[in-house]
This record gives sequence, C-alpha cells and structure tokens, in this order.
Amino acid sequence: MFGRKKETEEIPSVPVYTVHSLPRKYEPIDTVCVQLSDVWSKNLRDNHVKVMNELGKEAAKLGADAVLGFMLHSQGTSAILNAYGTAIKYND
Repeated sequence: MFGRKKETEEIPSVPVYTVHSLPRKYEPIDTVCVQLSDVWSKNLRDNHVKVMNELGKEAAKLGADAVLGFMLHSQGTSAILNAYGTAIKYND
C-alpha cells in the first residue's frame, strides 16, 4: 500500500528450434525441460507458444543462446505438457 512497487524483471527468452543442428558452430550446455499443468484450453496453439517461451527462459537462465531439438509430450488425457530441448551456446 505504501512505498514504491517493486518492478519484476522480465526473464529473457532465447529462440527455440525444432531442428537438431544448425549450420553455425555451437556447444551443447545442458538439456532443459519444463512442465505446464492445467493446460486445457480452446486454443491449443497458445499452450504450445507458452511452453516454448518457458523453455527458452529456462535456457536463458543457463546462459544459452538457443534451444535445439524442441520436443513436446502430453501425458495421455491429463492436462500436462512436457517440453524438452538442448540448450546451446554459439562459438562466435
């Protein structure tokens, strides 16, 4: 109520690619994974975009430049999406 409102810092997101390699030289950092629950929505595309953004944010926390090999997995009839990929750092 009183004082200044703390501003939350937006976590940057790195690009997420479905391909498993790039023509540019890079080194793998680590596998990144995110899980979104309660994703029932009329617009499934929104959920896919959201999970890709979250995966990019996790990779950015590791200092990655991008994520390769994006994979999406849903757990049967549950409302859970799992996303995986490899965080990479460019050699430039």
